[in-house]
Amino acid sequence: MVACAGMPMAPSNLLSQILLMRTEQWLNPAELERRQWSRFQRVLRHAYDNSPFYARRFRDAGIIPGDIRDRADLSRIPIVTRRELRHPEELVPDSYDPARMKESFSSGSTGESVRTYFDSNAWRLGKHLLKLRARWACGVRPWDRAALIQAGDFSNSEFRRRILRQQSFSVHGPVKESLLELREFAPTVLYGFPTHFSELAEICNQDITPKCIFTSGEMLEDGTRRKIGNAFGAPVYDIYGSTELKEIAWECPRRDGYHINSDWVLVESVGEHDTIVVTSLYNYGMPLIRYELGDTGKLLDGLCRCGRSLPLMAPGVGRSVDYFQLPDGSRVSPYTLVNNVEVLPEIRQFQILQDTPDRVVVLVVPGPDYGDGSAERIRGAISDDLPGITIDTRCVDEIAREPSGKFRKVLSDLPRDESKT
Repeated sequence: MVACAGMPMAPSNLLSQILLMRTEQWLNPAELERRQWSRFQRVLRHAYDNSPFYARRFRDAGIIPGDIRDRADLSRIPIVTRRELRHPEELVPDSYDPARMKESFSSGSTGESVRTYFDSNAWRLGKHLLKLRARWACGVRPWDRAALIQAGDFSNSEFRRRILRQQSFSVHGPVKESLLELREFAPTVLYGFPTHFSELAEICNQDITPKCIFTSGEMLEDGTRRKIGNAFGAPVYDIYGSTELKEIAWECPRRDGYHINSDWVLVESVGEHDTIVVTSLYNYGMPLIRYELGDTGKLLDGLCRCGRSLPLMAPGVGRSVDYFQLPDGSRVSPYTLVNNVEVLPEIRQFQILQDTPDRVVVLVVPGPDYGDGSAERIRGAISDDLPGITIDTRCVDEIAREPSGKFRKVLSDLPRDESKT
């Protein structure tokens, strides 16, 4: 098992890797941190020696891998941004062929589409094994029937349906049709976007009785979590991840925070606005070292009551680009705005958009109780948090999801350099 701590393993070591991952979450925190740092140093040296992109970046910064001795030195390594992933082949080491690797594509909520390549071991670990560990911790077992609500192309083969006991459903179809399809499949586990489950919760009438629900890809506010949990009679666990790095952190049944998969990723919260920066410790095919996701979040002190030594984090409720900018240059967290609007009972769905530096528009899909005073109540709910900004409301029949299937309750249309300070 010691060999697992370094370079990617051959497929014949799959069982050893599964056992290692199940063991490492319970290690002494000091030993877990030692293994994390050892893996970080190895992927750092690998990138420097084999990737022209990182060799150039290090040279320009005037450092070599040996200069990075502990976490205090991490800030010396230049951050990789999403913009630099527009040509991902430049990050791939010379010994790897992108045409022979797995790939993931993100349409990009910031307007910057990216493609990420994974070597075979990294794909297996990031796409499957890390998820397996987290889902097992929440009570999922091989005999469960899992329904995945997702966007894009997918295949529901007989093997997948009958043997793996999984089936995918489109997030883009009418909610009533989705409910009928789910009822026929009778899943015991649900995966999908919080807003889709929130819509299903309004009409499900306990037609579906899963034992647990997993959400990801969007903000999950406390009110939405309660609404989903109460409607389906099941606990809701949120997952934090990205297309480029797969699963980063997850909630266990204790829900004291999100467990960081710190044995295989290194997460930092940097700067005044707690920007999340992540390093993959397992993808040697396309190293991502200090990659800025565009999200915000905090690293939490202490460990979870479950006893795992995996450290905890609290992801922010929106991408850093979606923090609203006030005329005085300060920023407002989307969490405050969303919480104040979602409690208004006459609103079925909403989206808060900052389209100019001095104006915010709230798009509203009205509920049955929406009336003459509703627009004023919406403005009053957020006006104290948006001084100097005009707040308009606009009723619409529906608010479209992004092509990725995500629904963003808060959206800034300001240029990125205007929406970040």
